[in-house]
Amino acid sequence: SGGVTAVSYSTQSNPYGLPYFSKVIASAILASNYTVNSNSVTVAVPGLSAVAYVPAGARVRVTTYVQSLTCNSGSPPGYAVVVMECSTSLAGDNVVQTTVAYNKGPFLTEYYCSPTAGTHTYLTGIKCNQNANVTLSAGAIYQSHIQVELV
Repeated sequence: SGGVTAVSYSTQSNPYGLPYFSKVIASAILASNYTVNSNSVTVAVPGLSAVAYVPAGARVRVTTYVQSLTCNSGSPPGYAVVVMECSTSLAGDNVVQTTVAYNKGPFLTEYYCSPTAGTHTYLTGIKCNQNANVTLSAGAIYQSHIQVELV
């Protein structure tokens, strides 16, 4: 008498209205260098994308961190670390260099929004304002990352 008669389960991110265990809903880490010649076009960094399911009515903060950027060619450029959703730039941390082959960083770019409910893909992008190679430096100790969290 009084035993369990049925078991049910949920595949929802917060089953039965229970609180979220973590506010982080998506993240990615990059531990290797990436070089791009973007020539005034924002280019998504492979490996620095986060696919997040955003609940209805939620507000999120998208944060991307890059340890350093180095320009190795061209005249002194300006460049940016950008938070993107698919191919749309949402926020950027801009830097103008004064010399060639100069290292800048770290960069922390944040973007706050209240997106529609559903799946969203957020990315880290790099943009250079001229025809020059820009290298995002990342390694086992100095990793770059992107994170999406509920706020």
